[in-house]
Amino acid sequence: MNAAIPPIHESAEDLKLLLTQERHPDWQQRLHALYLLASGQARYRTQVAALLGLSRGTIGRWLACYAQGGLAALLDVYIPAGKAAALSPDQLTQLQAALERPAGFASYGAVQEWIATELGVQMGYHAVHKLVRYKLRAKLKVPRPSHIKKRRRHHGF
Repeated sequence: MNAAIPPIHESAEDLKLLLTQERHPDWQQRLHALYLLASGQARYRTQVAALLGLSRGTIGRWLACYAQGGLAALLDVYIPAGKAAALSPDQLTQLQAALERPAGFASYGAVQEWIATELGVQMGYHAVHKLVRYKLRAKLKVPRPSHIKKRRRHHGF
């Protein structure tokens, strides 16, 4: 990528204002690169890369995006969707209702079995625990047994 640096259409003041208002860190870096070029603090992509602590290839890709589509193309950062949820929202409401029943579940293993039989979804134990405990913020209804010595009453002399 030995292409010339494209002409920057925005003024340095406009870029500085956008840079101070932006909260997304990826967009801040891209705007900062443009600001360095527009303000004259850097003339080459290697200088911009050194100032920002990035590769000159990265700066080159950003400048190519800017040359093709302007500021909108430069700030278009692809964010992958991620893995789909194991349970649908309807299934989550069914699980929430089952957790709120007075009988409840004795263990997370019992919840795991219920999900497999009632909802037809196979989930790992740790995934069930994270879902029930942290996402649904539910606690199991069965009290855990106490130590046997705690049940005895100590009678004084």
